[in-house]
Amino acid sequence: MSPVTIKTPQTLSGGFATTAQMYDSPEHIAARAANGVELIPVNTEGELIGRLTAPYYGYCYSPTSHETGLFAKPSFLGFEVHRAKSGEVFILGYAKAESVKAVEEGKETVSLDLYPVGTNEATHFIQVPRARISNSKSLDRQNFNRLALTIAGN
Repeated sequence: MSPVTIKTPQTLSGGFATTAQMYDSPEHIAARAANGVELIPVNTEGELIGRLTAPYYGYCYSPTSHETGLFAKPSFLGFEVHRAKSGEVFILGYAKAESVKAVEEGKETVSLDLYPVGTNEATHFIQVPRARISNSKSLDRQNFNRLALTIAGN
C-alpha cells in the first residue's frame, strides 16, 4: 500500500486551507441541502445524535457510536455527521471509487475505508447510512483517521 496523503485541503495563498474550508466542499454543501440539515446550534452542542429531533449536522470523532455528540466547530480530521429530516444518520467522507460504487449498488456486504477528507487513495465522496454499518473498527489515527467499516447490502 502506498503512503496516503491528504488531497482535500487545497493550498490557499501558499498555505493550507482552514479546517472549516476542508468541510465546505461542493459535495458537503449539496449533501446538507439534500438531507435538509442545518448546523447544530451552539446551545445544542454535545447532544447525542440519537436524541436530536431536528435535522442537524455537526462534527465528531466517533461517528459510529450511538453515544456520538455533535459539535458545531469542525475539528481537524473529524467526521461530518447528518441527522437528516427522515431521521436517518449519515456519516460523510471519502473512499475509493470501487467501494463507493459497491455501497451505492447495495447488492452485497462491502468493506469500506472511509476518510473524513479526500486523500490520494480516497477520492470519491460518499454518505454512509449508519443503519447499514454492520461492523466498524477504531479510527486509525496514524492514517488520517481512516475508519474501517463493513457495510451491509440492502
